[in-house]
Amino acid sequence: MASSKEYDRRYYLANKERISQRMKQYYLENKEKIIQRTKQYHLENRIRICQYKKQDRQNHPDKVRKWGQVRYLKHGEKMLAKSKGRYAQASKALYDQFFQIYGDKCACCGESNRQFLTLDHINNNGVAERKAINWFGCMRKAIRESDKTQYQVLCYNCNYGKRRNKGICPHKS
Repeated sequence: MASSKEYDRRYYLANKERISQRMKQYYLENKEKIIQRTKQYHLENRIRICQYKKQDRQNHPDKVRKWGQVRYLKHGEKMLAKSKGRYAQASKALYDQFFQIYGDKCACCGESNRQFLTLDHINNNGVAERKAINWFGCMRKAIRESDKTQYQVLCYNCNYGKRRNKGICPHKS
């Protein structure tokens, strides 16, 4: 006597065309429902996988650390190069936006070479702000707020001179 799998296989091969036609017809009749169900399934699955991975990372930090070390040893050069490239692109884009809003010359001495220019906090609260949010965060905040009463463009010399001279640029004192 033939096994159930063997019988199913023979049945499928004998009726392949008819089965295929029925499946196509069912799909066409229920296309929207099938697509919606598939999207829902993938979303639920993605959420479940993310929760599992998060829980696994929390339960096995040593395993995660070791995996990261092995991965870094294997792909470290590539990872660093990619990271540096992304950082350079992001910082260039931020600087471009910043200079577009605040102008691209020093508010004190008139220096216009962008390599010498930087963000300055007019109220001398830059240290506190950078501790709360990093340098990229300060730059993004300055771009988002576009507040010329809090931020300005200074060259590094004027900015550092202002810092050492109790908030007043040496050019102006």
